[in-house]
Amino acid sequence: MGPTFGEHLMKDAPLHIWSWQREQRRPQWDEVFMMMAEIAATRSTCDRGPMQRFRKHRGTGACIATPDNRKVALGYNGSVPGLPHCDDAGHEMVNGHCVRTIHAEENAILNATFPLQGCKIYTTTFPCYNCAKRIISAGIKIVIYQHEYKPDVKPNGRDIFVESGVELRELNTDVPPRLHIEGGEHDDYETF
Repeated sequence: MGPTFGEHLMKDAPLHIWSWQREQRRPQWDEVFMMMAEIAATRSTCDRGPMQRFRKHRGTGACIATPDNRKVALGYNGSVPGLPHCDDAGHEMVNGHCVRTIHAEENAILNATFPLQGCKIYTTTFPCYNCAKRIISAGIKIVIYQHEYKPDVKPNGRDIFVESGVELRELNTDVPPRLHIEGGEHDDYETF
């Protein structure tokens, strides 16, 4: 009998979820959903996001979960379905920003199949101001993020999250589990 699917992933596949396996512990729910957001980020088709240029990581991902830890939807930076991606057609720049793509948080909200009242969203980069408005409007009550997004820029999503009572939590990415992605143009990048 051959290896199980999980054994195959850990041994041969380019995506390795390694640290929690070494520690022989189950990952916490926040870690699981952030890993899902990180995996979704690998599908991003625009590399213009501020964190992508500095982290050697391509894309932003988001995962929405219910208060009782059920995954609702995933999203990543990508073009409108049926239209060209930045990878294929280049960036569509307006005032120094690529506007060809829909942000990960907005895509996750659009991919949801039921109301998001009281849900939480995990995102690899702190939401921009426009995504913050969409998150608040969708009824999401908790934002868990890994990396800041231009905290000194005004208007700032943080300001309206605080004003609307949305809980903000930074997930400490210095502790496991972390993903290691091999292959492609970012072979040398070890962890997010």
